[in-house]
Amino acid sequence: MLLTEMPQEVLLSIIAVAKFENKDLLHLSLSCREWALIALPALWKARDFKRRSDFDKFKQAILSSKILYPYGEYVQRLQIAELELEPPLFFDEEMIHFIADQCPNLNVLDLRFSSKPHANKTRHLPLHLLSDRLTSLKMIAYENNDTETDEDKDSDNKTNNLDALCECVKSLRIRDVSLTHPRITKPELWDVFARNSGESLEHIKLFLRNEEVESNGRVFNSSIIVEAIAKYCSNLRTFVFEPHNCARVSMTALLNLLTNCPKLTSLHINITSEGVTILHNSTSLVKVHISSPVEGKDLSQISRMESLCHLELSTIADGCDFKFLNQLPNLTYLEFGEFRQLTDDSISNIISHPRISELRIAKVPQVTDKHLLMLASMPTLVKLTFDQDIEHVTREGWLSLAKRPPDCPSWLKLDISDGRLMDSEFFELIEKGHPQLRSLSVKKLDRNLFNDDDKTFDSPKFKESWTECRNITTSGGFWWPPRKSGRSAHKSKLFGIGIS
Repeated sequence: MLLTEMPQEVLLSIIAVAKFENKDLLHLSLSCREWALIALPALWKARDFKRRSDFDKFKQAILSSKILYPYGEYVQRLQIAELELEPPLFFDEEMIHFIADQCPNLNVLDLRFSSKPHANKTRHLPLHLLSDRLTSLKMIAYENNDTETDEDKDSDNKTNNLDALCECVKSLRIRDVSLTHPRITKPELWDVFARNSGESLEHIKLFLRNEEVESNGRVFNSSIIVEAIAKYCSNLRTFVFEPHNCARVSMTALLNLLTNCPKLTSLHINITSEGVTILHNSTSLVKVHISSPVEGKDLSQISRMESLCHLELSTIADGCDFKFLNQLPNLTYLEFGEFRQLTDDSISNIISHPRISELRIAKVPQVTDKHLLMLASMPTLVKLTFDQDIEHVTREGWLSLAKRPPDCPSWLKLDISDGRLMDSEFFELIEKGHPQLRSLSVKKLDRNLFNDDDKTFDSPKFKESWTECRNITTSGGFWWPPRKSGRSAHKSKLFGIGIS
């Protein structure tokens, strides 16, 4: 059977599984009409624009496309960024109207506005024209502040007082919203946004900076946003809320969120340390990331959270023995950082947990050889990351990490940021003793500890990575499998459009 005689579903599966690069898809589309009908939708599915010239060519290609190959109908994702390039690429009504007219199947829109003030113009964009198709909306530096523009003063036009973001989510189709550093200084808009989003909103990520949401120099009350989300968005599944230099979310706002959003499974939030003690009010939480400092005494009061599988603690402000882990029976991932009082008891309680398989430690300088030996003996641990310089670990400590006891499984993943005292013996032990290894990353290797004629460099498993380490990188970094640093920088051209 010829490829062209296969069912279209089979050919589409081949395209999806093979993960062709854009240049490969372009070659396929030029081979014959049958392959063009398969490859072109995949090629045009996601578009990324940073230059005005590229977007103009995109428009020209769509407007000149034929009925057989309606390029605009293939577009499902658009990312457009305003950069300080000439000629500038600005978001305006004409652009939004063109997208609305020509891309009927668009479902993901990512708009990255310039970091410069927009004179409040972004709030007037007719994003509501896309609300009948979008399911995901992402914006960086969206602006609606207290500044009044000439358009706002036009009392004859009632639409001037509307907010583009709030109007866009009003369709109740958008399930995923991400706002990074929005310049929204009107607190009442957050309530309108949450009310208009309603039960359709399932995933939201908000990254705020105090100076961009407060126009008078005060500290922004971030609980306002949490209260609004809790009030209107009862189907919320994921809530990522990172307000920088803002007031932490209050206990009341957090409790309302946990109570009113019974389907919430993932929570990333900046709360008071006491807020940790009420997390058990949600029975649905699977993943929790506390980005603000928490105290050991509050962690010790965590009640049994049967569903929790993933826990991240950015900062532990004082001592903590990690005994509270016994109250989290299904925990498989643990991450903690900025913990200055790590003790042997802390590590002992971690390794005694029956299910933790992945551990990430960041900015904890107290890690010692003894701690590595203890972690190596943890029977469930197969993925380990140290994201910091470790001053108290010697060569023997790293070797003990590689020499796991016979009853412990092979490492699956090791990611180590400080390999200054590692030598070839560590890599030999890893290669011979860990057949299930999938990923190994070591930074800051001291090349003086390795000889050019070292047999480690000739090992079949790591040879390509050693070549990259010696010949490409300058920071002593080792990655296995090797990074695709040799990936072709070739840019194909599709009707004048650069495709990387």
